[in-house]
Amino acid sequence: MAAMRQPVVTLASTLIGAPLIITVAIYFAATDDPTASWGPWLLVVPVLNLAGIVAAELVGYTVPAIPAGTGPEQARRLAADRFRTGMILRFALTEAPFVVAVALSFAFAVPQPVVLVGLSAALTCLGLAFHCWPWSRPVTKTAEVLEADGVKTSLREDLSSVTMR
Repeated sequence: MAAMRQPVVTLASTLIGAPLIITVAIYFAATDDPTASWGPWLLVVPVLNLAGIVAAELVGYTVPAIPAGTGPEQARRLAADRFRTGMILRFALTEAPFVVAVALSFAFAVPQPVVLVGLSAALTCLGLAFHCWPWSRPVTKTAEVLEADGVKTSLREDLSSVTMR
């Protein structure tokens, strides 16, 4: 289903690019405070990002299996819907620490807020590329869960042109 590939790639690209665009906005919006210290924030932010990436791994692929007896076209639609739903859940879990880093950059004095946000943005983009870009791992992982009750989906084939092998 070629109609599924483009919207998924567009959504993934938008989600992955958003932290970078927000970081540019922070560069212009946040005020540097050269008298402030970094405190624990340069350690806290990567730990939060790692927690979000791990949460996306643990929770983000828990989509319901397609029930046995479901027809091929309905299975295809359900697979597409559940893949996108899981993708948005993985996005939310992976991006939440970035939102926290943005809030921290305004709530606490740090020498350069854009560094704090940029660090989180870089880690978030890596996590999003890992969990949200429709490459073979998230596609296969989701398809295996969807097919747990024996109904074969065409998810792998539908996203094959964007799946890296």
